[in-house]
Amino acid sequence: LAEVENERRQLQLSSEESQVMCDQLKSDLHRAAETISVLRETVADQEEKERLRFEEEARRVDKEEETLMASAKLDMEKQLSHLRESLEGQIDSLERELEEER
Repeated sequence: LAEVENERRQLQLSSEESQVMCDQLKSDLHRAAETISVLRETVADQEEKERLRFEEEARRVDKEEETLMASAKLDMEKQLSHLRESLEGQIDSLERELEEER
């Protein structure tokens, strides 16, 4: 009878230890799930920030390109204007020479 009682106590102690370990594992699993959730949120936030940064960079590049194109257009218009004025001057000069020869 004492042997049975001793075995029962050992089984009860083993069961209690198993319950403590089970509770600890549940707690660890819960913390791991929370950590995974936080990491997922962090990754999502970083991806969103990266997406916004990429969009901002694309807008900046577009604006810079637009500015450069506008500047190039103005330069080209000035060159064409100078060329036109020069050609008109040459035409006027040739017309005067022609008139003088007549």
